[in-house]
Amino acid sequence: MRKYIVIAITLIVLMTLPILASLTPTQTKPSTTPLSISPHPTLTTHPMIPVTPGQPVNIGPKNKVSKNTAAAPCPLPLAQCNASFNWGGYAVTGPTGSVSDVKGAWTVPKVRSSSIGNGQCFHNDVSWYDLAQWIGIDGWSSNTVEQTGTGSDCYYGTLYYYAWSEFFPTEPEITVFPVNPGDKMTAEVTFTGTAFTTTITDLTTHQTSTRTEPLSYVPGAEENSAEWISETAAACLNPSCSIFSFLDLTDFGTGAFSGATATVSGSPGPISSFGSNVQWVEMVNLNFPATPAFPQEDTKDYPTALTASGDGFTVEFVSAGP
Repeated sequence: MRKYIVIAITLIVLMTLPILASLTPTQTKPSTTPLSISPHPTLTTHPMIPVTPGQPVNIGPKNKVSKNTAAAPCPLPLAQCNASFNWGGYAVTGPTGSVSDVKGAWTVPKVRSSSIGNGQCFHNDVSWYDLAQWIGIDGWSSNTVEQTGTGSDCYYGTLYYYAWSEFFPTEPEITVFPVNPGDKMTAEVTFTGTAFTTTITDLTTHQTSTRTEPLSYVPGAEENSAEWISETAAACLNPSCSIFSFLDLTDFGTGAFSGATATVSGSPGPISSFGSNVQWVEMVNLNFPATPAFPQEDTKDYPTALTASGDGFTVEFVSAGP
């Protein structure tokens, strides 16, 4: 998936996609359209895709890459520092079946616009910038994710802000209600032993959505991690998704998580209370992966150290990608 031919095809397809529509203010992103309109790529979210230090990765065209060097030192011991192509934030890990609850709060980020650089969203913009902020269970070392969050997207010149939930890979992301930049969000995902429940609430507009699905709905779920993540999704470029690319990351400036707690093996607490099971992860550019031991070049976003209370952190945008 990461060989030269995939990247080359990805760049050609994305550069030749038609313009979707005129710029409009805040909208609700539909669940299936315009994401499924051919020939636009379709969205797919997935578990964390790690970067192995020293892993050879295509160094092809630096399309839309801002050549920034971000000081993103990991605040944790090296064994707890990670780099990913799609995730930036924190996770707490535990034994299989141990994670029963995760909570978090954040403010919906605004897509930052400028005449040049990353994050632009204009009528003639022919690219897709994506940001998903979410909390969830699983996905760190397993192939399912039970999650809910918000999206701040610039989709071919049109802005979309929306709340969503997903039980990956059983179903695609489902839009549950519209949000606006600046809205205060709170969310929770629970596992009772037989079912998962996702709840997301917009404290500003008083909208809420709760979904419950049985364990059988997500075969392979391991309940072994809790996450607080800023993500850029992947996009399938053909029906079978044998060709995909990571989307450009929305320029969101900074975003903060608060009230970040989990329950692992029956013990509730803030992120910091889980000691060596806490994992720090930064999102890095597909073309320029880096190792978490050094200040990062071509980072897409990275989390700061945890707050004094241990239940919050800020995510810093650096570059769009890819």
